Amino acid sequence: MSGYPLLLEGSRIGALVVGGGRVAHRKAMALLESGAAVRVIAPEITSPLREAAVHWPRLLLVERAYTGTDIGDAVLVIAATNVREVNAAVTADAIAAGRLVNVADFPEDGTCVTVASHSSGSLVVGVSAGGRITPLGTRAMTTAWVTAAAASVPTMRAWIDTVG
Repeated sequence: MSGYPLLLEGSRIGALVVGGGRVAHRKAMALLESGAAVRVIAPEITSPLREAAVHWPRLLLVERAYTGTDIGDAVLVIAATNVREVNAAVTADAIAAGRLVNVADFPEDGTCVTVASHSSGSLVVGVSAGGRITPLGTRAMTTAWVTAAAASVPTMRAWIDTVG
């Protein structure tokens, strides 16, 4: 996969997550933590997502099957169901609407992928292996990189604060 690195300003976007399970929960939480408004659509929504909705007013849960009109004005669409045909429909609809789409089970089908990341203050480091290793492997690679660079992080943050 070729790529163009991009960091989205979460507080300025709306996102749609289609799926109500563990992967959808992880994706929705990351988006919420970035400041995004998140709509989750799924026929069944798990308890962790329901609990998150109590604490995150920017999280809207819609318990029903996905329809083609659900893309709406979402800037970022994430297909995170365990049904390949639903993910394919979400992907096709998002691409037709000109939206960024991440496909959890087949990242190569989407227009963007998420990267393993680490944040320290205003410093954000993202790592991708272009889909060549598992997300778990990418997170391990990010942890190794951050651990190796940890001594430099305070210096980098100070430099950012000075130059910024």
